Amino acid sequence: MKHKASYHSHSGQFCKHASGTLEQVVQAAIAGGFQIFGLTEHVPRYRLDDLYPEEVRSPLLIIQAFTLSQAGLTLIDLSSTFDQFVEEAHRLKAAYANQITLLVGLETEYITDNDLDQLDILLDRHAGRIEYVVGSVHHCNGIPIDFDKPNFERAVASFQGPSNGAVIIAQETPSPAHIAFLNEYFDAQLRLMERIRPEVIGHFDLCRLYTPGLSLQPVWSRIERNVRYAIDYGAAFELNAAAFRKGWDTGYPGREMVELIQSCGGRFVQSDDSHGPAAVGLNYDRLETYIKEMGITRLAKLERGDEASSVGRLEPLYAAVDDVYGVGDGPGHGVSLLIWVDWANKYTLFETYASIFSAFDFSRNSFARLQKSHYRQISFTSNRPASLAVSKFLPQVLRANESQSTNLRQMIALARPEKKTLLVAVGLLLISSSVTMSVPLTFGKLIDFFSHGAQPGTLPIPVTPATAVAGLFALFTIGAVANAGRVILMRSASARIVARLRSVTYSSALRQDIEFLERSAGPGDVVSRLNADAYIVGDSLTGNLSDGLRALTTATIGLSLMFYISPTLTALMLAIVPPVSLGAFAYGRYLKRLSNRTQEGLGEMTKACGVANEALSAVRTVQAFTAAPREEVRFNAKVSEVKSLAIKEARAAALFFGATGWSGNVVVLGLLAYGGSLVSRGLISVGDLTSLLMYTAYVGGSLSMLSSFFSSLMKGLGASERIFQLLQREPAIRNSSTEFQVQRDYGDIKFDNVSFSYPSRPGAHILRGFSMNIKGKGDSVALVWRSAIGIVPQDPVLFSGTIAENIAYGCPEATLDEIQSAARLANCDFVWDMPHEFDTQIGRDSLSGGQRQRIAIARALLKKPVLLCLDEATSALDALSELRVNEAIERILKSQETSTLIVAHRLSTISRAGRIVVLEDGQVTEEGTYQELVSDNGFRYAAAKECWVF
Repeated sequence: MKHKASYHSHSGQFCKHASGTLEQVVQAAIAGGFQIFGLTEHVPRYRLDDLYPEEVRSPLLIIQAFTLSQAGLTLIDLSSTFDQFVEEAHRLKAAYANQITLLVGLETEYITDNDLDQLDILLDRHAGRIEYVVGSVHHCNGIPIDFDKPNFERAVASFQGPSNGAVIIAQETPSPAHIAFLNEYFDAQLRLMERIRPEVIGHFDLCRLYTPGLSLQPVWSRIERNVRYAIDYGAAFELNAAAFRKGWDTGYPGREMVELIQSCGGRFVQSDDSHGPAAVGLNYDRLETYIKEMGITRLAKLERGDEASSVGRLEPLYAAVDDVYGVGDGPGHGVSLLIWVDWANKYTLFETYASIFSAFDFSRNSFARLQKSHYRQISFTSNRPASLAVSKFLPQVLRANESQSTNLRQMIALARPEKKTLLVAVGLLLISSSVTMSVPLTFGKLIDFFSHGAQPGTLPIPVTPATAVAGLFALFTIGAVANAGRVILMRSASARIVARLRSVTYSSALRQDIEFLERSAGPGDVVSRLNADAYIVGDSLTGNLSDGLRALTTATIGLSLMFYISPTLTALMLAIVPPVSLGAFAYGRYLKRLSNRTQEGLGEMTKACGVANEALSAVRTVQAFTAAPREEVRFNAKVSEVKSLAIKEARAAALFFGATGWSGNVVVLGLLAYGGSLVSRGLISVGDLTSLLMYTAYVGGSLSMLSSFFSSLMKGLGASERIFQLLQREPAIRNSSTEFQVQRDYGDIKFDNVSFSYPSRPGAHILRGFSMNIKGKGDSVALVWRSAIGIVPQDPVLFSGTIAENIAYGCPEATLDEIQSAARLANCDFVWDMPHEFDTQIGRDSLSGGQRQRIAIARALLKKPVLLCLDEATSALDALSELRVNEAIERILKSQETSTLIVAHRLSTISRAGRIVVLEDGQVTEEGTYQELVSDNGFRYAAAKECWVF
């Protein structure tokens, strides 16, 4: 094996289920011929319940003090031990630098979301010293899945109901519980990647450690989603040799996983996942055979970059390096490729070109010729036939550029309704720019004219100081009016574009399924897209576009007149353009990527502000449970993330604009020195040199504006990507485009073999094979007709506004008489006792629980629903409030206009119902009237507290 590396290891010095010291592991790696070896350790755990058995039962050997703690590990021990690991790893890194390249990383432990919050803090504390992260999931439902087989079985069993029997884990077809287990594993893996963005994905399919032959087809969409997400942000997948010692005939990941990763253009690194010096390099011969069998000819190296990444670690540089096993050493015979290598944008480079190198099978050591300059033109020769190389290469290149070009087209489409306004604004821009660029030449000619005694015939028209001033004043006035018109038109167009964009984005968000708003994005992220992202996109299309056109016009006119005045001095000035342009391009690309992450961070920050608002609103509860430190940690983690991104952007901006300004000043000094010598020799006049220097300042400013234009455009593309993702997302539940008229003269409500579970808890079946027929009160209803259904949830939400507005929320055209009628039917007597009755202003928590519940019932009744669903309407109420709500329910049940479906645990709530259906474990166990069920000897009604009851 030509390239021997491992990025995942442990030692008994800092890990209870490993052996040996960290230095012994390093010495074993050197003896085994490793060129690169990653020193990693599990992050601390933050609950005693999450300690492994040997950490609880066995004494801890504290290396530094050579003492034993017979009581087992404490959480403080774990945190201290990890800090000691970081110090020791860096000591060894320096001590053995001449013999081996050591990298210092960590392996994640994701049991609850608190682990990710704490990991953010830990990474911030060790910023610059943790060089990469191995992202691994070892737990499901808080149970370790790789500790031993009984715990694995227990983890799977936790996703099934109590009556399903034992889990059979040897089968090839997964059970419902196993599918739920796999769903949770891959969902947790995605959440980990979204939060931490680990550079290496650890044992990707550890979830089937004890079931290597299990079919993953039911969860394949989640697997493919995770693979593509990891590839998109630049991660590599480890080929882990530890699977062989666990009884597998492959490494992690398995064959079909490797094929999927290859087909998506992913990259691999090697790992032995050693747990002591004896395991260093163990089964690497079998791993080599496996890699060859899978057709992998190249592996990635994980190296240290030049700058901090967006998550505070040193940015990884994936060099798609020399052949692993010497495949393709022969002379190239297929096709050559000429590329520009952009080292300032490493992630994009290797996302785009890693798959290209794989497709072309370039000759070994090709990347050794890539030097760390901003750009370098490199020629490669393929070792595969041209037809094969191009057939694999072209789609990958098209895919790499498709997203950005699509976003740009969509951004332009947003501006089409403002086409006339923007064209007029561009016309005014050309006028104001022409006026501005005529000034230097005019000044130069006037200086020469008056310095030579205002000789007649020097200028085409008679000029005196007074006429010169008057003419320039008129010219400036025309330019100012044109510029003012341009600003008004551009900003007005921008306001309309932003308004339209926010409107359609909000509309799209409201039509998404509940899972998207609660888990995938959340209100905070959507608000960030509505607020910050929409503004950035609108500004990119108007103000930024205007500035870009102005800079382009100014630069073009200025350069033309400079060449007219002095080609020699102009050529000297243009020496600065190529490096500044390349720097602007690199800076813009970097800023686009950073903008994407910044906007995501702001979305998370908005969520954090929501959490802060929640905590401050319930400050008594927070203080009563001494939870202030925990709330501070949660909030500060988000603040730190946004801060680090802002600092990165500030550093990049300072470097770029500082270098650009310095370069421009140096050029001006050069022009002044060389131009002065030309004036002294009579080759150009003082007026011409003055004009040239003024044009240099104008053109320099224009180039700076073009740089800002490009970087702002990239920032706009990054923001637009997040908006268009929401606009183009298809909700899991789509509203029908056809309107239905609900008939009131026939029909029943029928459930036929219905099964249901929430996406966030796929293993917990709320309904399982549920069938029931409900005779309607002369009504016909379909569950998709939302307008025909009134719903009163367990915890109703009231909006800021008047009581009347809250009751009329579903029927804003309702009259006051109709609102009052619904309020009487819902037993809302308390409203008439308020100072302003139905005009009383209320907020989310202004009323008691019983009052809110009755307002919610009135809101549902005002719709005159065919079906009224009451979901645990009295579960959280005190006795008096429950009585009032039950009285309202009794009135509704006596009504002949509405069928009522009640979901409840309390007997008092459903005792008035004409028919009761008892559900247990999602299935019907009993049904009948209240009296029938009470008189039944085998009655389970007494256990109704623990069952869903209709």
